[in-house]
Amino acid sequence: MLSSGRVSRRPGVRVAEQDLLLAIAEVSVGLAGFSAIVGLLGSRSGRSDLRVDALRLQVMLETSLMVAAYAFVPVLVSIFDLETSTTWRISAAAWLVIGIPTEIVAWRRTRNMPDMKLDQLNVNTVNWALAIGCELLMFLVAIGFFEPRAGALYLVALFSYLLIAGILFIQFASSTFTPVDD
Repeated sequence: MLSSGRVSRRPGVRVAEQDLLLAIAEVSVGLAGFSAIVGLLGSRSGRSDLRVDALRLQVMLETSLMVAAYAFVPVLVSIFDLETSTTWRISAAAWLVIGIPTEIVAWRRTRNMPDMKLDQLNVNTVNWALAIGCELLMFLVAIGFFEPRAGALYLVALFSYLLIAGILFIQFASSTFTPVDD
């Protein structure tokens, strides 16, 4: 079971993929923690709309923690010694079961939130497009459409969600430290 101080991995997820999944989880949890610190510092400035910032912080934290959860799913599924393709298909299906209801709830809560524009680019639209693209990709992985590349596509979707979390962090941090127009 042990070789050179490391626990042997199951066949469902390769060592490199498992290490990358765990690193993504660590980065997303770190981003969530850093956001909480920024939120604390920003709330003391008294210069921003606290309701909007609180909602942005909540959505950003949820997104970061969802990335961590999505990263752990294949690692946990691989404990059952399933074939690699089955591991990725189950992980993608779990992503959809968790992700679709979460996306619907997030959309309902944030649909009236002010948009953040960066040089005529609506960041909220980019985030939703990325999220919907990831959900579609996970659906195709779950039904076995991308069988040989399922692991790589799962990682692409994770990186996309990490990008969404990063965009949400920038959106939150910039609104937290921007004065409200009177």
